[in-house]
Amino acid sequence: MQRLLQLDSRDNVLIALTDLKQGETVEFNGSRYPLVSRIPAKHKFATRDLPAGSHVIMYGVLVGKTTQPVKQGEVLTLNNIQHEAGAFHEKSKEFIWNAPDVSRWNERKFFGYRR
Repeated sequence: MQRLLQLDSRDNVLIALTDLKQGETVEFNGSRYPLVSRIPAKHKFATRDLPAGSHVIMYGVLVGKTTQPVKQGEVLTLNNIQHEAGAFHEKSKEFIWNAPDVSRWNERKFFGYRR
């Protein structure tokens, strides 16, 4: 069973999918992370040392800033980070989508009930 999740390769946090114990060393994508605090399931921890004022990146975007130094393997909480967001920008280019060829289903019939 996978125990950790990274939402974007640019993230500097990992998400625990199960409870992780303080002192345990976990591995993700070939890197090892010694945990300096208990990480409850669904909580995040730093993948590297983050000095006070460092950006916390998740989903590949800025989601917070550290309010005090956070060590690699330390849980992120409201005590050591505060919400912060990068500037919002509208789309920078037009999105072009090419519909897939669905012609092989043109003659198919639906034998259910339309609701």
